[in-house]
Amino acid sequence: PVIVTAGGHLLRAGDGKILANNLPKGVNSSPLVLKGVSYLIEREIAGHRLPEQATEAARAAEIFSDVLERECFASPLLHQGLLYTINDEGTYRVIDAKTGKVTEADLDISTEDQTGSIYASPCLAGGFIFVTSTSGKTLLLEPGPACKVIATNTLAAGRGATPFFVG
Repeated sequence: PVIVTAGGHLLRAGDGKILANNLPKGVNSSPLVLKGVSYLIEREIAGHRLPEQATEAARAAEIFSDVLERECFASPLLHQGLLYTINDEGTYRVIDAKTGKVTEADLDISTEDQTGSIYASPCLAGGFIFVTSTSGKTLLLEPGPACKVIATNTLAAGRGATPFFVG
C-alpha cells in the first residue's frame, strides 16, 4: 500500500517513507489512483503507472501527459476508463485514462441572473454525472466520450463546494 500526494510524492503507507517524488504536483485538485495508475488533472494532465513494489528504488512511469488551455480546480471523476473534469469557465473535458486523449465541450453554466464559475468536482450518482456552478445551475450529463446534457436544474444560489449524495 502506498499514498500518492498532491505534492507529487509516493509514500509507503506503513511508515510514511518517500519512495518517489517524480509524480506531477497539484495545487487545486486531488490525485486519483486506480489499478496501479495515478492521475492528476489540473492545467497539466498526467497518468503515471505506480511501481509494483513499495521499495526505496521506486519510480513512477509516465503513461501520458499534456497541458490544457485553462486550469481545472475540480478534482477529476474516474468512471469506466474515462476521466471527467471541468474548468472554472465551464469547459467540460473527457480524458481517456489509457491514452490521455482529451475531448472538450463548452457548457452553459450561467443563469439569467449570474455568470457562473465551477470549483466543485464532477460527481456520479444514479448513473449520471452532476456538474454544479456558483450560479446555482446544475447540469446532469450522460457518462461517455461525448458531452450529452440530459437535464438542467437551477437553484436560487450556488456554491463552490462539491455536492454529496446519499443513497
